[in-house]
Amino acid sequence: PIYCEEIIRKSPFNMEYITRRDKMPCASLLVRINLAPKSEDGLTILSKNTTPEKDWEKLGVYEPPPPYASRVFNTEFCNVRDSEKALFQLRQLAQKSSPIVKDQAKILMSAEGITTEPTEEEMLVWIQEKIVKNTSTEMIELMYFAKYREQSGFKFSVDGFYRIDESKPLVTMCCLNPPGALYQDDIDGSQVHLYSKFDWESPRHSPRSVSYTHLTLPTIYSVQISVVAVSLKK
Repeated sequence: PIYCEEIIRKSPFNMEYITRRDKMPCASLLVRINLAPKSEDGLTILSKNTTPEKDWEKLGVYEPPPPYASRVFNTEFCNVRDSEKALFQLRQLAQKSSPIVKDQAKILMSAEGITTEPTEEEMLVWIQEKIVKNTSTEMIELMYFAKYREQSGFKFSVDGFYRIDESKPLVTMCCLNPPGALYQDDIDGSQVHLYSKFDWESPRHSPRSVSYTHLTLPTIYSVQISVVAVSLKK
């Protein structure tokens, strides 16, 4: 999967930590890792730059990918979510009505007074010159990824607390209203969301949370922040 945020390398740096990051919908990157081929004497690493193209496959410089349907690729972390299934359909409809990238690039180039028919290489150079990399480039902006659909719901997250009393731990409890399970005499715990997962390396006076809930119902979401009573026992 492709993650929407930079993955900070901190301990424990494992797949459980990585998979908690927010994923870009309807997108994944297929990666193949092969041993680098060597010359017959084993002293030189072969590459496309040093090997004639006609010998790439014979010498192992290029290995054709196996068919995707052969199931040799590990897609364990690329499960399709229900919200993505709806997005796939929207993207298919958009692709039928939207101009292709090549045509769109020509329109943008003509707006700058470029009237000659550009080659693909010239268009690539022009695009690269227009792309400006800054501190925001690393983040993938999901706001314009797809048209919002009420049926898909939304994600509610607790980012954290700011300037709290450091001696009193806080937790956030939320519930849908109706039925408002958190405020009933007989509380149904299955209807209450407890946000108690924190980034333990965040500042003590402004702890960050790593919890979120996906909501699909057009209803009210009640949020309650409570102080946790801690008693020390000897």
